[in-house]
Amino acid sequence: MEQEFTTSTFFKILYGFLAIILIGFAIFFFNNGTGKAGPALFIFPVVMLALAVVIIINLYKRKVVVSDYGVAYTSVWGTKELVKTDIKGFRIGDKATVIEPAADGYSKITIRDFSSIGNSKDLIALLGYSYSDLNKIEYDEQKELLLQDEELGRTAEDRAGKLKTLSRYTTIFSTVGFVMFFVILYLRLNHPLLPVFLLIYPLIGILLFGFGKGVIRLFSKKNSPYPAVGIGTVFSVIALVFQAMINDQVLDYHNFWTPFFVIGIMVLVLLCAMIFKRPAAKTGELIFALLIAVGYGWGGTLQVNCGFDNASPQVYKATVLTHHISHGKTTSYHILLSEWGQHNQTESVTVSQSFYENAPLNSQVNVNLKKGVLNIPWYYLTL
Repeated sequence: MEQEFTTSTFFKILYGFLAIILIGFAIFFFNNGTGKAGPALFIFPVVMLALAVVIIINLYKRKVVVSDYGVAYTSVWGTKELVKTDIKGFRIGDKATVIEPAADGYSKITIRDFSSIGNSKDLIALLGYSYSDLNKIEYDEQKELLLQDEELGRTAEDRAGKLKTLSRYTTIFSTVGFVMFFVILYLRLNHPLLPVFLLIYPLIGILLFGFGKGVIRLFSKKNSPYPAVGIGTVFSVIALVFQAMINDQVLDYHNFWTPFFVIGIMVLVLLCAMIFKRPAAKTGELIFALLIAVGYGWGGTLQVNCGFDNASPQVYKATVLTHHISHGKTTSYHILLSEWGQHNQTESVTVSQSFYENAPLNSQVNVNLKKGVLNIPWYYLTL
């Protein structure tokens, strides 16, 4: 029995089109650019042409062969093969599938860009029929060890039920945090209770992490049975920062840094204390703890300063000098304001689409200046 898997038709067309584009650019540069710029620019089209050749050869040669004898993978870089008796198993990753040898003396087979292979699901099923799924084995071993932890309960049934409950909590938390990020990003809400919610939500993730009986992790591998709150916490912190920056404009950051460092250090110390309570603190979790602390310190400071500032603003008039729209993953609308009050320079401000459409060139807008709860002066615009 022998089955061969090659690059799917869709990806052959896609990569073939990419190779044609690279060849076209290389010819263009050869004909128009190299003579004027000298040898330095000559390297650029040569690299593009070489890359196009590599893509075309790889489309022709690339294949995975699974047989009773073993597994072989051929690409532009050559062929790697492992016989069946020398294969320990396989791992399916986000970017590649790896066939691991049973002994150290053999090289592993790494199949990159695995999703581009035609009938990749059939290939996975064939590998699963003949070889061990190392991700599943590792998952089962970790779960078995986890279910022996008596902190989760006295019986195996109690521990399994507790693990299922904690996993449900983290899934709900992460889903809400993920959705909240996109709601803030695209809808740009402005509700009086929103600052409170955005400040509290990341702390819920930190509390779940701290009181999760050592089971809930900040981050865990894809094939890990340990539930994690990292994704929900990170996305909710990004939402906190984004919400603090899109609606309100800080005029002077002089008084910003002290509360930023205080809040950030408090969150970092709290997270590090929770991480080091565990048997093996991981560097990755410490790095993400630092990122969460910095994000929460930044967004939290701005939300407290602006979101809870209920004082009446000083209102100034400013003229819209120019405006433009920037396009990327999201569409942003910008207007350039004239000098106003004691602010003696022009400034570009990001606004909502509706504000942009109702603030034509040379029109006047209201600049509402406020002192800030933390004495960080800020302002917002109204028509």
